[in-house]
Amino acid sequence: MLLIERVEEIVPDHSAVGVKMVSVGEPYFAGHFPDYPIMPGVLIVEAMAQTAACMVSVTLGGDTDDKLVFLPPSTR
Repeated sequence: MLLIERVEEIVPDHSAVGVKMVSVGEPYFAGHFPDYPIMPGVLIVEAMAQTAACMVSVTLGGDTDDKLVFLPPSTR
């Protein structure tokens, strides 16, 4: 589920600005909260992560296959 509509600015390895045009007809507003619609925080965080992923892709030159690694979960 893509939550950002466009990326307006990227400063490689520093920052990015993503845009999401929110309308009152978004399906998540039906239950969150009916009388005071608020975009759920988890969706805001996901939109931020999608924007950050765009910045990382630009920072790494678009070739992320051999530059990104997934670390095992911590056992502490």
